[in-house]
Amino acid sequence: MFSVCIGSTKITYRKCNYDGFSCVTNANKKRNLIYTCTAQVNDILLYINMMGAPTDIDQVLVRNCQRVTLATRCSSESRFPSYLGIVNVKYLTLPRYQYEPMVPPTVHLENIGYIDVIPYHTFAQIEPAHYSAGCALSKSSFESLTMINVNIGEIQSGAIVATANFKNAVFVNVKIRRLQTSGVKLKMDLPGEFKFENSSIDYVEHLGFQLVNTRRAIFSGNNFTELSASAINGTIGDFYFVNNTIETTLACGFSLLATNVFIMNNTFIHMHSGALERISPGLIQDSGRNFGRLKFVYDFSKNVINFVDAAGLNPDYVSYENVQTEMVFRKNKLFCSCENIGWLFSELGYGPNSLQLRTFYGKVLDENNLNVCFHNCVIPLKTVQRLIVNGKCLRNITIDSICNTQVEIDTLTKESTEVDISTGSNAKRNDQINSIQSTTTDVPSTALSEAEAKCVSIILIVLIISILGLLNN
Repeated sequence: MFSVCIGSTKITYRKCNYDGFSCVTNANKKRNLIYTCTAQVNDILLYINMMGAPTDIDQVLVRNCQRVTLATRCSSESRFPSYLGIVNVKYLTLPRYQYEPMVPPTVHLENIGYIDVIPYHTFAQIEPAHYSAGCALSKSSFESLTMINVNIGEIQSGAIVATANFKNAVFVNVKIRRLQTSGVKLKMDLPGEFKFENSSIDYVEHLGFQLVNTRRAIFSGNNFTELSASAINGTIGDFYFVNNTIETTLACGFSLLATNVFIMNNTFIHMHSGALERISPGLIQDSGRNFGRLKFVYDFSKNVINFVDAAGLNPDYVSYENVQTEMVFRKNKLFCSCENIGWLFSELGYGPNSLQLRTFYGKVLDENNLNVCFHNCVIPLKTVQRLIVNGKCLRNITIDSICNTQVEIDTLTKESTEVDISTGSNAKRNDQINSIQSTTTDVPSTALSEAEAKCVSIILIVLIISILGLLNN
């Protein structure tokens, strides 16, 4: 249990335009309270449900404070604001008390310099069975959370929880050191959306994100240091994972049942075996339709992958084969080395279900899908197969040598194409390319020079004359 800072000033509403409070009547003819810190009072304690609010309260906004401690204990006041906003605060403290919290339906945090810990059940829906006698309960439950420009040390297990009908969760430019198991666990309303954008998390523990019944989940422009097993978990309609950078993706880092999956324009530094294998086709609710009549989408395109372990690229392909699926794996770039992607050419490199996965990895290697590997140049994935003999990587042929050969081929192709335009002949280009591709060591030339040819001719003439002389004798 955390204690409240003793030096904090507990704020209580008495009337409008008094003790830092101002009031605005909104379109619903209810009162919005705005509390603005002053130089004299800059470290406050806010009991959101015990602040002496008027009966017609609608929204509460706290702004421009050095320190704010938020307490969400229920009370008998029966004053239930529909909105709580905390904006422009350097330090926000969220204590954990020995009671269940009660937060307004909508919570908005913006420009918060630092939150050390978001404890268990800080932002959670009402659980009436846990409330003590004397607590008045709101008819509306917690249903929307927005964080913009917030720096957080740790989100503990069960910190952000909704058991039903959560509408929207939005995180923009949020920095989190660690997201513990079940730190964000939301069962969404059918129209509900989850957005995590332009943010960063150092460590996402097992089941860190649990998004149930989510119509759309968007992870865009983020940085993740490590995604543990099932770090991003859920049943989702449309899943977008776009423009992110992930240093380490462990096995089953993504564990999803989704109708449409789009993983595009990301940078994966290291993908472990099975990183994507728990992405499967699924529905957020029973549609009553036969799966055979539904169409699923899995699109993994335009990603950059530095290192990938064996069988680290495939989703749950066996399940996707059993339903109608638009399976796309195009224009991805993998770091070029025999050790990194040599397993793509191994009969046993795909692990369990290798027979079924052979079809998927055939798509990966199909040059029509424009997947390439990069080193000092960009070349087709199949080129790496030239470095493998009897299942072992060659030491005398390197990617650098292949890149150099590729540069020479490209240069000669360009030069010979210019010749072809004027001469109409492909012979010179073909001879040059074939010569470069087939030559591995310098071989001494066997052609005779002009001087050597003349010398041989003279010797032959002398021999013929000598033979004729002997015959005449």
